[in-house]
Amino acid sequence: MGTYGFVRFSLPLFPDASVQMIPMIVVLSIIMVIYTAMVAFAQKDMKQVIAYSSVSHMGIIMIGTFAMNAEGISGAVFQMLSHGMVSGALFLLVGIIYDRTGTKIMDNFGGIASIMPVYATIFGCYVDGFSWASSNYRNLVGKFFSSTKVSIEGYSPIGHCFKARETISFI
Repeated sequence: MGTYGFVRFSLPLFPDASVQMIPMIVVLSIIMVIYTAMVAFAQKDMKQVIAYSSVSHMGIIMIGTFAMNAEGISGAVFQMLSHGMVSGALFLLVGIIYDRTGTKIMDNFGGIASIMPVYATIFGCYVDGFSWASSNYRNLVGKFFSSTKVSIEGYSPIGHCFKARETISFI
């Protein structure tokens, strides 16, 4: 809800203040991405890993939002939508594992793919995030092109490649 608030309210209502705060927000977002990714990596509980990685992805959404171009904002919105679906599904899948095993500690799950192969495949697809990859690339490309003053829209072959990749990953 907070990242959507930036897209819906902060950018249109306070454009000058948003532009002025870009350096601070981007630095804080980069710190948030790196720090919470390391914290998620150190966790033993599956729910905590999902929660901390969600915070890390919110940092990528903020970077895309404050790229202040179409690529970054569309990637941020796309990632917000996919984050809502994928995170909910991951918590559901962890709940199913907890009901079957009685634990959420990852050290106790050695070889879960051999016991439940279909479930492990579904879980792996959600961990890969069906649509997270496309929106992450779009967010970071938006930030890159906002700092280099180049646009990938229009007749650029790079723009068409990203549009094709986004369409394919959405399907």
